[in-house]
Amino acid sequence: RLNPLLALSNPVDRDITSLIFEGLTTTNGYGEPIPALASHWIISSDGLEYTVFLRDDVLWQDGLPLTSADVLYTMSLLRSPDFPGPTALYEFWRTVETEALSDKIVRFRLTQPLGVFPEHLQIGILPEHALRGTGAAQLAAHPFNLSPIGTGPYQLEAIHTDGSQITEVSLRASPNYRLRPEGDGGLPTERITFKLFSDFQAAVAALAQGDVDGLSASGRDDREALFVTANDQNLAMQNQIENSLGVLLFNWQSETATFF
Repeated sequence: RLNPLLALSNPVDRDITSLIFEGLTTTNGYGEPIPALASHWIISSDGLEYTVFLRDDVLWQDGLPLTSADVLYTMSLLRSPDFPGPTALYEFWRTVETEALSDKIVRFRLTQPLGVFPEHLQIGILPEHALRGTGAAQLAAHPFNLSPIGTGPYQLEAIHTDGSQITEVSLRASPNYRLRPEGDGGLPTERITFKLFSDFQAAVAALAQGDVDGLSASGRDDREALFVTANDQNLAMQNQIENSLGVLLFNWQSETATFF
């Protein structure tokens, strides 16, 4: 399902939808939230209200402009009791009120101050005009999930199957994204094809045979297998800082923690 509200539990869907859709914010190389579909936002003195201003230069891939109606529609799906996506998303967004102050201004009201709220605004925004009348209960089975319309740098070009399962998803650069300042110079790659495999070992084998040009690894075991293949095949390795947090919790009340 190429739908940002339903893709978080599936790494394949998540990677592809991140190129098709955008959120109000994104994360820079230092892990800080920065504007994406939003131009900026204002936080009230009590930390309970975020007034978000939408950009004027964003078009959906079908040519219509982004408006606050798209944001309100997306949030209405997330807070619906019938929302078919991750429960954690529903549990969070049902506590947030959303109000359109104009076609380009949206106000979010929280139940308590939350300094990381701009990070939650990274969730992809859906086009209200393409899904009008579709409730949360119908979202998972909607044809939109196989013919998505986003605002991101790439749009769907084709989906290939072997008759029973999807084997490839092809994207091409979005002409409307190129009208924006960040797309004015063109994109590094005009077309991208994602080939889908049953497991990571099959993907590594395809990389070794030259059937694919690139492969990323998420876990330590996957990274080790990828590193061995890259060395054997003389492939270039690319590393990136991962946005993650590690925490140690100390239970000072535990009588068995005598080593502290």
